[in-house]
Amino acid sequence: MYEQTVDVVKDDSITTIGGMTKTYELETAGILSYIDLLIEATTYSSAANFVYYIPHFITGIEVIGNSTDILLSLDAQELAALDFYMSKQPVTERRTGEVSTVNNFHIPIPFGRKLGDPEYALDLEKWDLVELNITNADMGATSFFASGSYTVREKFIREGPAPTGYFKTYEANSWTPASTTAEKTIDFPKNYLIRQALISVLPTKKAVTEPYDAEMWEILDLIKFSYKSGNIVVFNEDTEELMRQNEDVYGLVDLGGVVQGDDADYLSTDLGWVLDANASLAPNQTQATSGAIVGLGNLPESRLIMYETQLYAGQPVNWKARGYAYMLSAIFDFDENKSMANLLDPKAMETVRLKYTAGSTAGKVRTVLQQVRPY
Repeated sequence: MYEQTVDVVKDDSITTIGGMTKTYELETAGILSYIDLLIEATTYSSAANFVYYIPHFITGIEVIGNSTDILLSLDAQELAALDFYMSKQPVTERRTGEVSTVNNFHIPIPFGRKLGDPEYALDLEKWDLVELNITNADMGATSFFASGSYTVREKFIREGPAPTGYFKTYEANSWTPASTTAEKTIDFPKNYLIRQALISVLPTKKAVTEPYDAEMWEILDLIKFSYKSGNIVVFNEDTEELMRQNEDVYGLVDLGGVVQGDDADYLSTDLGWVLDANASLAPNQTQATSGAIVGLGNLPESRLIMYETQLYAGQPVNWKARGYAYMLSAIFDFDENKSMANLLDPKAMETVRLKYTAGSTAGKVRTVLQQVRPY
């Protein structure tokens, strides 16, 4: 067995930053292990406050069979979180607010337990047409990115046995709480085994000079997970406890990037809870005085505030942060050791239910399910 790389498109221009969908047809035959996606976006040449990173404006990544069969449907933040729980490390990403500089976001789109999984992958002959749709929407990125491109490559498994099935991963529910006491109940579909249930929050978009109205644990206060119509409760705690339990298995996350050092501006870390963070002057500091200092505050919140003195306008500043919950997410994983031995069977459990209790109106709560689909 070996892996073969097939180019779908290379450096395809994103002609409209802030609202467009591009569709790419995949091969008509072969065992597709995963899709390799590289997104690049260049900042404007004029100085601007750093507001968003690439995952924030890629609002849809879909793999569709025969125009209607959803094989995968997530946004970039959800997909990055999924890959973190698969690989235990953040996706490869360059985050920089320097002018006329390329940001990149390199991410696999998986259909199995790991890259190159011989048992679970897409058998493209099962569909007449398989397409990849990528959508970017106006999340404020039009004020920062001037241009961009997509590179899409298919990673095939050759000379191996036929896969037994594939993983369908999709956003099953999106909920915006109407009040601080609002509750939401989600019953899992019963038709397929479930491997993972990912819970993701999306804070309300804010200006760079403002903090979020609510953090992850404030948007989603309590999580109750139960079987058999609530008779078996497997988790009934606040969101922070699930984040801490995930850290036991997946570890803490390290993220960082470059921002322009404007005093009292905020930057998003995409972490649910920041344990510690630091900032330092970037190398090109020729216009800074010897007394220039920078720092970060607002911990443990996921959006940090920049403090600086005696920096010239637009001075690049490096930042690093370490904490829980990559891409503002937490997970119930029924296959932590990738053995497929203890998957969740909704039929056997009669009713599998998630119940959420809101902690704030400022944000969305999304539920992502990964089903095991046999051929």
